[in-house]
Amino acid sequence: RARRRRHDPLSTVLDADDVAARAAALRAHSFVRVRLPPPHAALARQLLSAAANFFDDAASTRTAHIPPTQRRDHDGRTGYVWERGREFLEVHPRSATAPPPPPAARAATAAMLESSAAFSAACFAHCEAVVGELARTSPPLALLARAEREAVDAATAAAAPLTYSASMLRTHRYTKEDGADYPPHSDLGLLTLAPRA
Repeated sequence: RARRRRHDPLSTVLDADDVAARAAALRAHSFVRVRLPPPHAALARQLLSAAANFFDDAASTRTAHIPPTQRRDHDGRTGYVWERGREFLEVHPRSATAPPPPPAARAATAAMLESSAAFSAACFAHCEAVVGELARTSPPLALLARAEREAVDAATAAAAPLTYSASMLRTHRYTKEDGADYPPHSDLGLLTLAPRA
């Protein structure tokens, strides 16, 4: 008698366009593996290439540090952070508080910020579609999604910039430094989309 194989969510890869299947997988397993469409996969590769150049350019990372006065501004800060065992660039491209690259920015910094904005926009669209599908059966999530839409609509109607957005992108590079041990943690956002490195 043949045994039925249990469904293994780790082996299942869904197309990004199948929003209903992604939402169902998230409900069942809290995660889903997604195959990005070729243009968005290309943006991920471009981001990882730009990140390698940025992190290897000491002058770029030095001038991109998050100023101490913005360290606690978790919803709008943009810049570079170095910690034991890792370094990362954090951007909030949907927030008006995110500064544009300075005119004299090094090429590695400008390329990193440009590719971060492009990939972040693609991620946001994918996540927003899934949140919309999940919100159909979750009143608290529907309320949260509606509040976000109303804030964007109000800013658009007033021709004003969006001053707050929890949507962010962090590009990390981990080192092999001894003693760098990261305990279990929760990501900062409602949904996290992490491209395969």
